[in-house]
Amino acid sequence: GELGQVLHAHNMRAEAVAAYVRASELNPADFRWFYLAANATPDGDDDAVLARYARAIMLEPGDYALCITYAERLTRAGYLDQAEQVYQQAQGIAADRGYAKLGLARIAFVRGDLALAHRLLRCARALLYRNAEIHHLLAQVLRSTGDQQGAAEARATARSLNRLSPASDVLDEMRSFAVSVDGLRARGALLLARGHLPAARQLYEALLARQSAGGHVAALTFGDVARVAFAQKRYRDAQAM
Repeated sequence: GELGQVLHAHNMRAEAVAAYVRASELNPADFRWFYLAANATPDGDDDAVLARYARAIMLEPGDYALCITYAERLTRAGYLDQAEQVYQQAQGIAADRGYAKLGLARIAFVRGDLALAHRLLRCARALLYRNAEIHHLLAQVLRSTGDQQGAAEARATARSLNRLSPASDVLDEMRSFAVSVDGLRARGALLLARGHLPAARQLYEALLARQSAGGHVAALTFGDVARVAFAQKRYRDAQAM
C-alpha cells in the first residue's frame, strides 16, 4: 500500500493501481486500498473505478468524503439513481456539510426537476456560501425557470467568488511556484508514505484552506486530511473530516 502511494505521487498510475490491488488482496478489510486504487485508475475505465469505490463503501459506509467522491463518479458515469442513493447516504452521515445537497441538486437539474434543484441549492448555499459551483448551478436553474435577474445575480456571485484569493503567505508561496492542486496532493501522498506526518498535515491543511478560499473543496481533500489525522492517531479529528 505504501509503495502504491509513492508510485501514485510520481504519477505512475498503472504501477500504483497494481500495488494497491496487491495491498487489498493482502488486507481485504482495509477500505483505503480499494479507495486509492479507484482514485489512481486512469480515466475511461469506469467499471473498474466504480467497482473499487463500491467495495470501499461497503467496508467503510460511514466515510463522508468517500461517499461524496463515489457519488460524483457515479453521476459522471450516468448512474443517477445509484448516485442519488449514495448522496442520501452522505446526508445521513453529515447533513450539515452541504456537498451532498449540491450533488443531489445536480441530479435534480439533469432530471428537469427545477423546483427540487432550487430548494437543494438554497440549502447548500446556506452551508457553503463561498462555493462558487453552487452559484454557477443556481444561475443555470434560475435561467431555466425564467428568472433572468436571479440568474444574473447568481452568476455575478460565482464570478466574484472565483476571483477571491486566500490571504496566506504559505499559499502565496505555493502560487508563486505555480504548484497545482494535483501536484500538492501528490506531494502530500509522498510525505505521508514516507512517514513525514507533520509536513503532510501542513501541506494538506494548506491545500484545504486554498480550496476553501476558492469556493470549492474537493471531497478528496477531506480524505487526505483525514488520512493524516488517522496516521497521527488523531481519531476524533479524522472522524470530524
